[in-house]
Amino acid sequence: MIGFGSLLRALAIPIIALALLLPVTGCSSQFVFVPVKGKLTMKNKKPVTVGKVYFYPDGNNAFRQIPQGKINEDGTYELDTEGRSGAPIGFYTVCVRGPMRKVNGKDPPPIPYSMKYFDANESPLKVEVVASPAAGAYDFELGN
Repeated sequence: MIGFGSLLRALAIPIIALALLLPVTGCSSQFVFVPVKGKLTMKNKKPVTVGKVYFYPDGNNAFRQIPQGKINEDGTYELDTEGRSGAPIGFYTVCVRGPMRKVNGKDPPPIPYSMKYFDANESPLKVEVVASPAAGAYDFELGN
């Protein structure tokens, strides 16, 4: 026959493991992640071909990580957040940053757009990430 003390010891490990897992699963279910894909172009319709795009959560957005994506040679990008595809639903300020230092001994290409896009406090690009976006909802045109 199993005594009460033995029963408590046998149940302690599963109960502790469950208690540790509950906060983790609770946090991830707070945010709904959706795919975010778009294209960056200049006013002359030529694609932005290098750099990264960052979605900074706006003040009312409780999410505190920064979804980001590499800009492809055709101007397209796709966001991920800390290795997870997409971004959580919510409002964001969009920043675009090109390389600023040498890569493999080569100088970075000139940045064809205004430096205001580098800073979340200055970028005019605002967007709401939604579950069912309209076509082109995450496409942005950058100015000089």
